[in-house]
Amino acid sequence: MAWAVCINNTFAGLLSLTFPRMQTVMTPTGAFGFYAGLNLIAWFMIFCFVRETKQLTLEEIDQVFSVPTKSFLNYELTVWLPYFFKRHIFRQKIEKPPPIIEKADLVDSGSITGP
Repeated sequence: MAWAVCINNTFAGLLSLTFPRMQTVMTPTGAFGFYAGLNLIAWFMIFCFVRETKQLTLEEIDQVFSVPTKSFLNYELTVWLPYFFKRHIFRQKIEKPPPIIEKADLVDSGSITGP
């Protein structure tokens, strides 16, 4: 937690030092657009690389992290992202897909291979 606070304060300080100058160079709209773009990049990286461990036992968390990153990215982009759009954007009543830990056994046995 100490590292998280340190990094957060460091980047908050950098933001407070760079933002006034960026407003004069890029206009306020450009400066806000730049930081919005950085937020979109951060959202994509979090979506692709941070795994959900909410309400999982330690054994299940071990299964989640035993899935290779390539398989995890494939699962996130081909299963969860379409589910999110269909359920929350298009408001379709569809069933929630199974979590990645149920597929971990298939990955370990070699049945699922990445592209």
